[in-house]
Amino acid sequence: MTLKRFYCENISGNDVELGEQETRHAVGVMRLGKGECIEVVDGKGGIVTAVIENAGKKKIQLKIESFKKVPPKQTGRVVIATSIAKGDRFEWLISKCTELGVDRIVPVIFERTVKLAKGDNAADRWKNVAVSAIKQCGSLFLPVIDRPIEFSKAIEIIKTEYPLAKFVVGWCGDEAVNVDTLDIIGRDVVAVVGPEGGFSPADEKLFMQIEIEKVSLGENILRTETAAIAFGAIFMAKNRKKYQNV
Repeated sequence: MTLKRFYCENISGNDVELGEQETRHAVGVMRLGKGECIEVVDGKGGIVTAVIENAGKKKIQLKIESFKKVPPKQTGRVVIATSIAKGDRFEWLISKCTELGVDRIVPVIFERTVKLAKGDNAADRWKNVAVSAIKQCGSLFLPVIDRPIEFSKAIEIIKTEYPLAKFVVGWCGDEAVNVDTLDIIGRDVVAVVGPEGGFSPADEKLFMQIEIEKVSLGENILRTETAAIAFGAIFMAKNRKKYQNV
C-alpha cells in the first residue's frame, strides 16, 4: 500500500513534528489519526516512514521508523532561468517543472517582463506549489526557487554556481539550432526563456557576456511557461538516459 506523503523541512532525529498546514491536510482532509503510518520528505533528498503518535489541530507528532537519504546530483543539473509569466501561469510552470525534476528555477526580470504586484508574497506561494508537486509526483527534491532577479544579476549568480554549465536560449529564427541536436548529457544546462514581448536590445546585449546557444523548440511561438516546461522535459529526459547507462 502506498503511504500518504507529507512535507517537513527537518526530519532529523527520532521524532518529527508536522506544522499547521500539513496537519490540516492530514487531519482535516485525509482524516488520519493516531497509529497510522505515513511518509515525510524534506525536499532535500530525505524521506522517513513514521507513525502518528499524537494528532492535534495544529501539529502532529510522529515517531520515525525508517530514514533514507538520497544525495543530490552534482552534474547533469537543469536550471530554468525564465521570465515571470502572468497570473497563475507561473505557478503552473513551477508545478510542472517540479514534477519533471528540474533542479532550479530562476524567475528573471527582463525589460519586458510583466510587473509583480507590490506586497505580493510570491516566494511563499511558489514554494507551496512546489511542495504540493513533490508530494504528488514522488520526487524527493524541491527545486531551488530564487526570488525574482534582473537578468544581468541572474547571469552572474548562475555562472558562479554552475561554472561549467551550457547556456541555451529559446529562440525563433533561422540561426537557432534544433533542441534535439544539443549534446548536454551529463552536463549542467541553463535554459533561458524570455518574456512574451520578446527580448529587448539590452537583454540581447547581455548574451555576449556568456556563451549562449540559440535553440528552437519547434516552428510555433510558445508562451513563456510552455517553453520553460518543454526545456525542462527535454533536458531532464536527456540526462536520465545518462544515469540509466552508468
